[in-house]
Amino acid sequence: FFFDRPLYPRMPAFLLLLAFALCINAVPVWPDVFSQPFNETALVGHTTGYYYYDWPNRRARTDRENGAWDRYCGSVHPFVTTPCQHIVRDGVRYLNFPRLNKCCACCTAAKGCGVLYPNWFEKAGAKYLGHYKSRQGIMCDKWEIKGLQSNYYYETKEGIMAELMQMPNDDQVFDVHRFKKGCSLPDSLFQLPPNCSKQCGGPVCALAEHNLMEGLIR
Repeated sequence: FFFDRPLYPRMPAFLLLLAFALCINAVPVWPDVFSQPFNETALVGHTTGYYYYDWPNRRARTDRENGAWDRYCGSVHPFVTTPCQHIVRDGVRYLNFPRLNKCCACCTAAKGCGVLYPNWFEKAGAKYLGHYKSRQGIMCDKWEIKGLQSNYYYETKEGIMAELMQMPNDDQVFDVHRFKKGCSLPDSLFQLPPNCSKQCGGPVCALAEHNLMEGLIR
């Protein structure tokens, strides 16, 4: 459906089919280390944030300026407008609320709350949907990943994450111009405040720790 006329009329048809097959089978693989800011829109609000990924050290961090609309942060401190950080390290996902001076352990990697594999798209059975424009107006490859809902991932031809939609209630649009990869991330980014071992309350962390949220963790 990409072709309305032959691009290479002298090329044998089987080579065109092979090239097309190779194209649609190029499942995304994340760089081992990268960071990128995002804008996020939920059904009831909007926030900005930053994502840090450090696969070699099995660490990740997601910052949100307002954690009220995040399913994890918002379930621990409901209806509170305050920054929230997901800090994943040492096999545990922690939720840190710096302005509230509160931090807690949400769930463990053994229950699906760890750092995403670089090839998590392949492991999740991602389905290629074709070329689509992201909300930034950038032409991207679009993939569908099934969880408890449909998830749509947009990636530029350079392999940069552009958008992640978790239907129907969450849309993260990533700034492709501020994407940074390959540089080591400082340990201070993943440092926890003191006394951050208490288990989080709230229903979402409880469900996650009982492995009922598998496929939604990010």
